[in-house]
Amino acid sequence: MSVAVPNSVDAAAISNRRTATEDDEIGPDGKKIRPGISNSIISELADCNTVLSRQRNKRQVPSTLAPTDAVERYTQLTVNPLHRANKGILSLDIQYSKDIATAGADSNAVVFDRPSGPVVSTLSGHTKKVTSVKFVGNGESVVAGSADKTVCLRQGSENGNYDCKHILKDHKAEVQAVTIHATSNYFVTASLDKTLCTYFILYVHANREICISLLWAPLLLVGSFISFAG
Repeated sequence: MSVAVPNSVDAAAISNRRTATEDDEIGPDGKKIRPGISNSIISELADCNTVLSRQRNKRQVPSTLAPTDAVERYTQLTVNPLHRANKGILSLDIQYSKDIATAGADSNAVVFDRPSGPVVSTLSGHTKKVTSVKFVGNGESVVAGSADKTVCLRQGSENGNYDCKHILKDHKAEVQAVTIHATSNYFVTASLDKTLCTYFILYVHANREICISLLWAPLLLVGSFISFAG
């Protein structure tokens, strides 16, 4: 889905490979001033929701859908030892065309090839367990949240690895969830510090350079499960 860059995002604040949070102004209360979720962003999200709702209403049950008795006969084909022994997998995301990403209690996230099984890239760098991992768009980027209070956005490279482009440090406690909007232009993180952070993703230049802007960081009332509707 092609969308326009929201007017509320200052282009100067998301250039030169820096996150907009590095250039934010400080308000009278000593806190950074955030652009907020503008009317243009709300309109973009609403338009996306309308398109997806229409598609869902027309969607039919595919004839290739496996019946219950067929699923009951499924057998294990492969075992992929992606994370260190005695450490669990805490989150999983599927890029249906090819890859699967897992988040582990061993402080790593792993991307592996779904059809053939080999590990494509081990996403190391976090100092504590990785609690949530999500592909962005067609899988060219991956966002992972960790108990070390950080969120890392990585971009796929020509050699098959996912290189870290941004480490976001806006939370003051464990990050427990990450979700990506259907436009692939926004993602939200939830933390035990009782806040949500909403980010805008901007790809610039011919080499698809990634810039990030923190738009909004409201107080959460309860819980940490998050999901974008539409």
